[in-house]
Amino acid sequence: MNLTLPKGSVVSRATLWINGRSEDAAFNATNAVRRGYDWITVQHRDPLLVTQSPDGHIVVQMSPVPASGEEVRIQLGITAPMSVKNSNTLRLQLPQVNDSNFTISKQDVHLQSPMPLYANSVKFKNTGSSGHFIFKGNVEPSELADLQIQSGKPKSLHAQFATRATHSDSGSYIVASLRDNGSNSEPELSYEKVLSKPDCTFISSEQAAHRVSTLWAAQEIKRLAKSDRSSAVSLGTAYRVVSDVTGAVVLETERDYKATNLHRDRYQTLAYASAENPSSAPIA
Repeated sequence: MNLTLPKGSVVSRATLWINGRSEDAAFNATNAVRRGYDWITVQHRDPLLVTQSPDGHIVVQMSPVPASGEEVRIQLGITAPMSVKNSNTLRLQLPQVNDSNFTISKQDVHLQSPMPLYANSVKFKNTGSSGHFIFKGNVEPSELADLQIQSGKPKSLHAQFATRATHSDSGSYIVASLRDNGSNSEPELSYEKVLSKPDCTFISSEQAAHRVSTLWAAQEIKRLAKSDRSSAVSLGTAYRVVSDVTGAVVLETERDYKATNLHRDRYQTLAYASAENPSSAPIA
């Protein structure tokens, strides 16, 4: 299947259930994960491949196709920022399937949020209260293209904030800044890695650190992809993102990963800031 992601989003996890057990993907250069996928496909065993097409869409492949009546379960983790519609409203778009060689039934949308959410569809409703709201509905796949989900602006929304930089030496931070691009379009988040604690709101949440660091890495990979492909691949492998130059593959056993020289290391550390930053250090 071919997916369109919300603007600024990235696939940051891929999982395939094999014999009732979940297996997470290895991330590496696109040609390396594709070789691993082709290698195990020849043996008629279960692989999952997730790559990015030149037009920016996400391509998901799985083989072999199971016999009729059998169930296949996959999961994609997508890290996505909400956009700022105006000074009082945040907006979230959902990924959507553009094309597939299998039938897609109605889409169950189930979101958890500390704030009430609203949609331009009567098929959704909020339940819950006190900072834990459940927002859900069931729509046709074709409706996802026009579906818009919004929330009010939280009290803690800042034009600039920072988190710990993951996969980095101690004392590294990611600064996220909401920037107005000077046109009528919505302001966008941009990310910068710095080597000293910045003078802005600091968010200590580890979940926030991983998500913001992932979005920084995706931004940096896109910038580097044509001028420094090696560094872009190293970032995509360490931060585990599908990008212009990296992809994800799930194989059946740990022995298969070793045979194809792939790994699922989630804790790599890179001594890297930014090629545009004079305090940068090269990738270790």
